[in-house]
Amino acid sequence: MLNSDAEFVSWMPGNLKLDPKDVFNFLNKVKTLNKNELIKANRVGRPLIAKMKTIIFGAIVSIFFGVRMTDSGGTPNLVHRSFFNNPEVIPNDFSFDIFILYYFRLHKYRVTRPKIIYTTRMHGKSHWQNGIMPEIMLTLDVLKSKKEWKKKANLI
Repeated sequence: MLNSDAEFVSWMPGNLKLDPKDVFNFLNKVKTLNKNELIKANRVGRPLIAKMKTIIFGAIVSIFFGVRMTDSGGTPNLVHRSFFNNPEVIPNDFSFDIFILYYFRLHKYRVTRPKIIYTTRMHGKSHWQNGIMPEIMLTLDVLKSKKEWKKKANLI
């Protein structure tokens, strides 16, 4: 259930890899807001290994899903509130951001990618991103979701 009265809804990952103030700068770069548009940050300034994992994941998922899914992971996003009209079809796990990009790509809606600087985590540690196996498992889970996601993407 969406608890917002705003016409557009934004969220960001809680991974402590960006300064929340940078999200406001990111949102200030948004020139247009339209109902069928996803504003999804393009992460820059990331360590080479993280960038390579993202490229590999994006290539695999893009080929498998048949739509461009580059840099689909946790970034600040902004969408029209109507996207959440049918919340039971939207994943409520880490694949949430990936599903949203898939939805917009599948329907050929506009995806705008303003840049945002990502850094290394300053405090704390990831609860799931500890080695390559969790990332492989996430990739496999996303790939297994293709048929289900296609159905769900048509219900929104």
